[in-house]
This record gives sequence, C-alpha cells and structure tokens, in this order.
Amino acid sequence: MLVSDVFVFGLVKSRVMAKGFESRRPSRRPFFHPVALHPKLARCMVNLSRPRRGDVLLDPFCGTGGLLIEGELIGCKTIGSDVDPEMVRGCRRNMAFYGLPTGRLLIADARRAPFSRVDAISTDSPFGKSTKTFGATAIGIITDFLSNVDRMLPKGKFVCLSAPMEMGLGEIGEGLGLYLVETYTMTVHRALTREICVFKR
Repeated sequence: MLVSDVFVFGLVKSRVMAKGFESRRPSRRPFFHPVALHPKLARCMVNLSRPRRGDVLLDPFCGTGGLLIEGELIGCKTIGSDVDPEMVRGCRRNMAFYGLPTGRLLIADARRAPFSRVDAISTDSPFGKSTKTFGATAIGIITDFLSNVDRMLPKGKFVCLSAPMEMGLGEIGEGLGLYLVETYTMTVHRALTREICVFKR
C-alpha cells in the first residue's frame, strides 16, 4: 500500500466492512435520539478502551446503546446504565433489534454507579440541550463518575470518554489521579468540538 511517498507492507489480519457500520446508523434503529454516536466512532471508542474478547465493558451513560452494540459485536460482555428510564427502554429495544443481550441494562445514576468490577469503560458523557441531566451539571456528573473509577476498574485497565472540548476532560481525569494516555479532538459542527480521552487506571 502506498501512503504519500511511503510504502507500507504487512499482512491483513482482519478487515471491517464499512457497509456494516452504515446499516447500524442511529437513524436505522428502532429507537433514535439526536445525540447518538455514529457506529464507526462508537467502535473506535470501544477499541480505545482496550477490552479483550469476553471482558466486561461498561457504558454508564448508555443512551441509545451505540457503544454497547459495538462492544457486543466484538465479543465483550456489556453492562449499560442511564439515569433516564426512557433511554434504558430505548437501548433495550435497539440491542434486541440486533439480537444482542438486553439483560445487563439498568436505570442508575453514574455518579453513584452500582458496579463493583469491570474490565473496561467506554462512554460519551451527557451534554447538550437534548440530554437530561436532572439538574446536575455535565462537569459535575463526569467529575463524580471519574472519582469512582478506581472502585470499579482494576489497575492497568482503561477508560475512554468523550465530551465537549471546553469541558477540559483531560485535566479533570488527571486531577483525579488517572493517567492520560492519549487524547483526540473531532469537530462535529461549528459549535461543538468533541474531545476523546483515554485514561489508564
């Protein structure tokens, strides 16, 4: 393969077909919400949290279930929660639509997450006018959640989160003792740049 003026040689171990991602676009699911992640981004975030096949992957702000769907499709056992009952019901519908397990979904406040041990965490933090935070601030919710990560995640494991750039997600995590491994930015539209941070416990 030629990349610019560099020749890259190697063996193809696997290939992901773009058609599969398009068939799982949020608008093609039974339950739709405008803040849902595109499947390609959801898969990327799941991969960045570095789960292995059979690992327990948590999304504490599961929304419509995009990250959970991608996690299940690569062989993870997923757990999802959301403080909004409507989202949990919708997530259950979406996962059932793809024939995926729906028994590990619950209504829960991520600030007081009732999970004792998981192997990886991947989540898109709640923000924006169409997201229900029940009076709490987005920064407060994320700070409270991250302060509990050490109770759920063993040392050496990873958490991948995304949030608006202005939230300062990297600084929040580092301030709570998490090691910032990598960070990426992604322009969504003129008013929103998304920051994706990967922390190591």
